[in-house]
Amino acid sequence: MLMSQEHTRISLLRRLQDGGSHDDWEVFTRFYWHLVRGWAKLYHCPEPVIEDIYQNTMIAVMGALPSFRHSGRVGCFRAWLKTIVRRRVMDYFRSRAGRELTQSAIEPVDEDRDEPVSPVIADSREPEEHEFDRIWLRQIMHNAFENVRKRVKPEKFESFKRYVIYEEPVEKVSRELGIREGTIFQHKSHFLDLLRREFIKQLQDYQDIDVNSVSSQEFQKYLRNVIEDYLQTRRQLRQTALVESPKIPVGRDVPQIHRLLTQHQIPDHGQSLVIIGPNNIEPVVYPLKEGMLSIGARDDMDIVLDSPGVSGHHANLITRDMQSRIIDQHSTNGTFVNGRRVGEWPLTSGDCIAISIWHLYYLDADTPIQEWGNRTG
Repeated sequence: MLMSQEHTRISLLRRLQDGGSHDDWEVFTRFYWHLVRGWAKLYHCPEPVIEDIYQNTMIAVMGALPSFRHSGRVGCFRAWLKTIVRRRVMDYFRSRAGRELTQSAIEPVDEDRDEPVSPVIADSREPEEHEFDRIWLRQIMHNAFENVRKRVKPEKFESFKRYVIYEEPVEKVSRELGIREGTIFQHKSHFLDLLRREFIKQLQDYQDIDVNSVSSQEFQKYLRNVIEDYLQTRRQLRQTALVESPKIPVGRDVPQIHRLLTQHQIPDHGQSLVIIGPNNIEPVVYPLKEGMLSIGARDDMDIVLDSPGVSGHHANLITRDMQSRIIDQHSTNGTFVNGRRVGEWPLTSGDCIAISIWHLYYLDADTPIQEWGNRTG
């Protein structure tokens, strides 16, 4: 998706603070899914945990965006988001160590404050700042690359891809594509020039660059290194996709959950399910009580999900002592939590239960709604 001058990332954030449209949230989550996953991987978290970190990060961002104020400092939003991700990672390591969450886990984020390395993650390793930056820049470069690819003619991109990315001999590319070698060199030069310009534009959209430094020799050298690092990654992956696609449906559902949160329709105490179905059905907040709820397509179920793909008695949700778990009832198409098919699964706040086209978001008392607008980590 090409970003016009009026559709900068900063203006996107402002629209999201007001609730945002479906397309706004899609653009936002498509970019940050890759980024959050990349940052979480720096801490060597297991793959299922990385999915959970993304899910919980996006829910925290969703609740905190209305109170976020961009200071104008270069990299302000990136630092804010990185702090949220880091605290979600700390939650995981605390949980693994059997420790209680500390108050720091719900403090507002101050992106100007340097936080010490937490002993909770000291047994792993606190990544260096340049490692975070490399992932951030690689994702921006990927966006720039895809934008340029869509703008150039397919035959020009094909010659660039085969000569520059696949590193095929220019004679071979010339012969098989039926174009002169000089034309291939021109395609390479033109594509790289467009890529540099698009990358700089995206950095400016994020207010993540000092515009006065763009023409300096130091920046030009830095830019060449970023491009070569990205191209080398593509060479290693060859014809595979550079990044995956999000498996968790947060992007589609965020606007509706955001609206429910801002309207304070979710109880302040106890567990709740935010139930989101087809577009023509209003989302529902379902307070949970001690005991068992049956979920399925039959009329006698406690929660009726009337859609193809939902079994008559699909699953049970059991709440005991303020803890909930979902139990699949040998359904035909399965019950999924955060993108994984499960039989029985303990739920934590922010988990997404997917049953056919229905998404049931579990929120518990550890995440009071009145704090969502202020907490970020």
